[in-house]
Amino acid sequence: MRRLIVLILFMLILCFDGGCLDDIEEVSLEIPAQDISIPKGLTAQVDDGKVSLSWSTLEEAAGYRVYRSVVAQPRRIAETADTFYIDTDVRNGQVYYYSISALASHGLEGKRSEGVEAVPTPYSIMINGAYKYTGSKTVTLEITAPATTVVMKIANDCALSGALWESFARSRSWNLEDCDGVKTVYAVFRDENGSISPVVADSIILDTYARIEDISFTPEPHLYSPGSTVHFTMCVEDSEIGGDAWIRVQGLSDAVALYDDGNGGDAFPANGVYETDFRFSVSVRGLDLAVSGQFIDCAGNEAPVFESEENISFT
Repeated sequence: MRRLIVLILFMLILCFDGGCLDDIEEVSLEIPAQDISIPKGLTAQVDDGKVSLSWSTLEEAAGYRVYRSVVAQPRRIAETADTFYIDTDVRNGQVYYYSISALASHGLEGKRSEGVEAVPTPYSIMINGAYKYTGSKTVTLEITAPATTVVMKIANDCALSGALWESFARSRSWNLEDCDGVKTVYAVFRDENGSISPVVADSIILDTYARIEDISFTPEPHLYSPGSTVHFTMCVEDSEIGGDAWIRVQGLSDAVALYDDGNGGDAFPANGVYETDFRFSVSVRGLDLAVSGQFIDCAGNEAPVFESEENISFT
């Protein structure tokens, strides 16, 4: 027994002395970064005993998680690969708060979105299919109410002042108030027994025009060598986000797309400033080439073409 112990000790000494431990590889415990974006555009549409959620597609997302809360910590209620979810485990009249997060392909979860509030009810109105913007004052109301509903009142103010009872209809054309901005439509209903519903409402942003305020490009002076990279910036009125913007340079056949989503040289996403870093082909030459910009906002309004006061030149 003593001889066996001596032999084991001798082998251990040889191992340490001979560098056996040098052959052991270090194991990386690196965890993938939690770099997936926060989903945007979350909206909630209420109905009788259900809340319908929808949000914008996130290209890098492998799936989404849906969270709901009343007053306590948000609780995960679903996981889906779609960009919509219908919550039927709700009670009419209860206030619910919803948020969503995105899942990366490696399984890690990003931060939750800003929350939206929803109160399920048997009565509701929806403007233009719950779209966020409209370029026209005339909109379509989609109306939900029980089968016993007989008449309704609709108005552009919460007091429903001046509104008259009219026959109930599931759909109705309606004119919003003048001037761009957030517009809210209110409605109240009465059933065959004379009972009057709570006032319900829906909102939409009226946006009837778009305008470019300025176009700039750097570095200065605006005399570049062939193949240079130029940073273009476009500012639009009211810092409208979610639009499509592009630059045209005299002699360049294709338009130069600008971004407001943190890509392509855009420094700050969703701030209403559209930017890009564009590398010109070495074949582009010329002096005092005109630069112009075009912009179409979320409501489909096309801004007048903006001609930059500065020209661009290539040696």
